[in-house]
Amino acid sequence: MGTNRNLTIILPVYNPHEGWDKELLHSFPRLKDRFSDIDYCITIVNDGSTTNVENTIKNLILPYHKNVYYSGYRKNMGKGFAIRHGLELSSSDYYIYCDFDFPFGIDALREIYEILAAGKTNLVMASRNFFSIYKKLPFWRCLLSLSLFIINSIITRFRVKDTQAGLKGLDNKARDVFLTTKTNSFVFDIEFILKCLKADLKYSFVKVVPNHNIKFTNFGLKVIKRELINYSKIMLGRK
Repeated sequence: MGTNRNLTIILPVYNPHEGWDKELLHSFPRLKDRFSDIDYCITIVNDGSTTNVENTIKNLILPYHKNVYYSGYRKNMGKGFAIRHGLELSSSDYYIYCDFDFPFGIDALREIYEILAAGKTNLVMASRNFFSIYKKLPFWRCLLSLSLFIINSIITRFRVKDTQAGLKGLDNKARDVFLTTKTNSFVFDIEFILKCLKADLKYSFVKVVPNHNIKFTNFGLKVIKRELINYSKIMLGRK
């Protein structure tokens, strides 16, 4: 993974649903088509899954796709940690991280890459119309997402409203900032964005619409409490 490439796509995975491997394999031809003109690779990070993820990747994916790399560890650390781990292993001109099921489609990744390659921005963020997706969200996740949408808009002085889309593109300046973050869980994005704003990095947005068949996971009260604590730590750590 040390070879310098045009683009590395980082896909964190934790206990994915049944059939996830078929969905991922189905996406590879589309990725190859949309990025046929550049040198890119995919890094899958197994964030301590307790299911048979490692064997699936090593036996069904890696032998047939030479530009796909794998790394994993035993303990579940959180999505922020997984992405940080993937970035540490990678050396590219640009990086994109997103969920393994590409919830906003492959074209959104290409659009992000084009903006980064133009050399005028350090960070590209996917931006959703929250009110167009809230009906699809389970109750507790909807409550948390709406709260973050409102609070983060105020904290960033309405420069960034949607911090949680889960799809972002980085150049190496933004990568270096991400590697200084400490948050591992759901709210890791806001720490990263606040650090980028403080560093005066240039940023832009890509409007995205979730795939019609996307399924959002729910959050229980225990997770909500944990994320509120993590969010408070981020806010208290701001200078």
